[in-house]
Amino acid sequence: MPKSTPADTLAWHIHARSLRYFDAIRRCGSIREAARQLHVAPSAVKRQLLKLEAEVGTPLFERFASGLALTAAGEVFARHVISVMQDARRFESRGCAARAGRQTRRARRGPPRSASIRLPDR
Repeated sequence: MPKSTPADTLAWHIHARSLRYFDAIRRCGSIREAARQLHVAPSAVKRQLLKLEAEVGTPLFERFASGLALTAAGEVFARHVISVMQDARRFESRGCAARAGRQTRRARRGPPRSASIRLPDR
C-alpha cells in the first residue's frame, strides 16, 4: 500500500458550528433557508461556508441561481459530516444515559484521534 502524502490526504480540525452549517446547507439547498432553520443571519452561514471551503481548499457546493448543489468533493465531505454528526448524537445519548445512572461502556483512554478525508481530484 503506497504511503499517503500531505497532498493526497487532508486532515483538518473543523469546528462543530461549521459542520452544522454545512449540513444545513446540504439539506436545504440554499444558504438563506439553512440560516432560517439555524436561526442565524444568512451572512453568518455564508461566512462559515467560505471559511470551510478555504480550509478544505476546494469548493464544496456549486452555486446556481436556484440554489446550491454539492460538488464531488462536497459529496465526500457530506458523507464524513453525516457520520460525525451521527457519532455526536450517539455520544450525547450515551452521556445522558450515564447521567441517568444507566450502564455505559467505559471511554477509551489515550490521545484523541484526528480524521483524515481523501477528496477527489478536481
